Amino acid sequence: MCALLITVLGCTRGGGIKLYPAGGVVTYRNQPVEGAVVTFQSEEAKVTATGRTDAQGRFELSTFYGGKSAKGAPAGKYKVTVTKEEVSGGGGGDASMEAALKQASAGPATPKNVLPPKYANVATSNLAFTVESSGKNDFQIQLSD
Repeated sequence: MCALLITVLGCTRGGGIKLYPAGGVVTYRNQPVEGAVVTFQSEEAKVTATGRTDAQGRFELSTFYGGKSAKGAPAGKYKVTVTKEEVSGGGGGDASMEAALKQASAGPATPKNVLPPKYANVATSNLAFTVESSGKNDFQIQLSD
């Protein structure tokens, strides 16, 4: 019975759905994008898988489902968004300190997406991929202006 339980749990990670390894690389202007959030939004199952890129632009998808997060994504068709938010800050020196104090009195800084805005919305990104139950799910996402 224990062997059966282990076999079943191994096939259904993420709260009872089958997940398959998926990831890829994000580039913008032929350079890897570090710190971007890649979101795969399922067209069929209403499931979202996300990943964050490393210094080489590489990401691995994880799915949050049934109160748990697990590596991988369910098989199916996805629309994809890519965002990278940064909060602008100044360099050193007195002028920067004065600017920082002025900014602090104005309230918290708002993060800004540093990638082209079209990639932040599934309706405008024109990015779509299919996670397969067999084969390699290694997606090359090349962003342009």
